[in-house]
Amino acid sequence: MIRKFPMKISIYLPNDEDLKQVLLKKALIVEDNTELDDLPSSIQRVLEAVKRSPYEANHLSFSLNVYYPVVVSYPTIYNYIYLQAVHINNPLHKEEIMINEQNKKFLSFIEKMHSEVNSFKWIKENLHKGDPVCAKFSDDCWYRGLILKVNRVELTAEVLYVDYGNTEIVSFANLKELPPDYIHFPPIHTFFARLYNIRPTNGRPWSDDHSQLIFQALSEMKPLVAIFKKFEPIFEVDLYEASENDNHVPKRHALQTLVDKGCLEFIEPVHVSSTCNET
Repeated sequence: MIRKFPMKISIYLPNDEDLKQVLLKKALIVEDNTELDDLPSSIQRVLEAVKRSPYEANHLSFSLNVYYPVVVSYPTIYNYIYLQAVHINNPLHKEEIMINEQNKKFLSFIEKMHSEVNSFKWIKENLHKGDPVCAKFSDDCWYRGLILKVNRVELTAEVLYVDYGNTEIVSFANLKELPPDYIHFPPIHTFFARLYNIRPTNGRPWSDDHSQLIFQALSEMKPLVAIFKKFEPIFEVDLYEASENDNHVPKRHALQTLVDKGCLEFIEPVHVSSTCNET
């Protein structure tokens, strides 16, 4: 059975205005409650920029009620995170074989780029919003990036590291041109997801404090396993600590400590099962 989903598009005018926002301001259309519109504006901006970029989206597929080993590449805000699927020992399903193949290609790509980056041309000041670039990170290594904003006064740019999900302010001196061969392959290595079945306690809204707590909890916890509750973008996942003996097997919910402290609560009771991958 082939699952079909409506295609969503964004249209931008020559002056870089979002056509939808222009029509909304003029009361010519009514805004419906789509998932993208529910996202915080900071995330909307990044996701829209990636959609408009020449980078190829991550096209991994996942099944419901199957545990996949993952790492959190970057917690963004509230209950939204960027994940990377990691190598799976003894893959059981077609999706897991694809994950291993993509990881192998990505690691080979990163190694090749790091070995050739000295030959890449410096961008200097000739860059614009939406440009793919090779950007230096604080670890002194170079990664694929996307220009989100340019500050020509301070000679810096806001850069999204597309394979990880984090954004940083980067000096022009740490930006290089990205050759076409590095833009179109491999696909973006990270994917965006919403944490499922978790919310602030006592009906409170999400806040920056919650973001920081989740960031600290997930940054300290490797490896993890994810179970998908929604398997098309935007993914919805539950995250669990992985068993030391088998990275397919969950041990306990990744945010259980924050729930125990009363910072967050589960919307529905959590039942840890180690049998999902056998279905």
